[in-house]
Amino acid sequence: MRDRFEMPSPYHRWITGWEVNDEGTGLVRAKPIIVDVYCVLDAYPTGNPALDHLIKKALCPGGRGHKDRIKDVKEIQWSAGRALDLEQEKPYPMGHPKIQG
Repeated sequence: MRDRFEMPSPYHRWITGWEVNDEGTGLVRAKPIIVDVYCVLDAYPTGNPALDHLIKKALCPGGRGHKDRIKDVKEIQWSAGRALDLEQEKPYPMGHPKIQG
């Protein structure tokens, strides 16, 4: 079934994670599930939309059909610069006690 299933978008991927074993004493491989890049971004919040954009592009450079790999890498580079700008504009960095996240 997995090899015949058409993904809803280029951002969807099969991943296999871990789950607690039946005894509750360790981890075992879980069944594969489908996630999209937005699930990943939700699991690893950056607090910076330019970083989110960079991560999305870096996970699938040139693989979405409408831009080539070089253009995506250039946009990753631009997004990194913008992410730095946004971080430097913040009154407190991520992880600071005054900011939750």
